[in-house]
Amino acid sequence: MAKTVISTLATRTKRRLDYNPSESDTDLDNLVIDAINDVLKLIKQGLFDAHLFKDISASTTLSTTASQAYVDLSSVTDFDEIIKLSERTNDKPIEIISYMEFVARYPDPTSNSSSAPDRAALWNNRLYLGPTPSAILTLYLDYIKLITDVISTSSSPFESKYDPLVVAWAIEVLREWL
Repeated sequence: MAKTVISTLATRTKRRLDYNPSESDTDLDNLVIDAINDVLKLIKQGLFDAHLFKDISASTTLSTTASQAYVDLSSVTDFDEIIKLSERTNDKPIEIISYMEFVARYPDPTSNSSSAPDRAALWNNRLYLGPTPSAILTLYLDYIKLITDVISTSSSPFESKYDPLVVAWAIEVLREWL
């Protein structure tokens, strides 16, 4: 399914508020876009809470560096939260633990090395791996995408099947404000 341009969603919202969309009202336009941004984040959170990751997730591969205890995640610009991490050469899922637990288990991560890590922890836009990989590996990361604020020329982060929900919920947000 296609993704709808935000200005189209804003027009639909204003029309349902019994406002003539052909009239120019910058303040109302900005308010509608703010409401749509709030709604998009609420939809993402609702899908996340229900474990319905299909429409809010993505996958990527990461390459490790031999004897380096972490992988930099800054290149994954829409990364928000880890769903699953695996190393498929050895058919091994990698357990995600808290950074505090990681530091407790691996006070000096480079002193422990292995062909593939058993655990990983997210800290400061890095994915720390323990034990440290002794060779270059390909890791497979499934993650929740970051929802950033949209503007009128943006496309919705969701497929058009969510448009009625976005418009209806934006109307409710605007009615509360009015």
